[in-house]
Amino acid sequence: MRNMTYNRKRLISSICVILALWPIGIQAAISTPEPDNAALLYYQAFLLRPELDDETFLNYDSVLRGAPPNQKVRDYLNIRETRETLRIAEDATKIPHCN
Repeated sequence: MRNMTYNRKRLISSICVILALWPIGIQAAISTPEPDNAALLYYQAFLLRPELDDETFLNYDSVLRGAPPNQKVRDYLNIRETRETLRIAEDATKIPHCN
């Protein structure tokens, strides 16, 4: 019984350490772009982008198919993280293909 209590405390402590260090790892992944690596830039942009709710996702999909953007799409594109995501992805498109 004592061993189970020790294992639980150890598991909970491990989870707490992981959760405490997680933001540091994500911040490191998105804060130091490597200008010669398009894949890394796209990955950083993907990590940074804010999640879409279902309604905005459907509206965003419609815009990608040619519909004019509505206010929900405009609001999503105006979020600071979205603008930063688009800037990073645009930088990635400017990298010449590797030979």
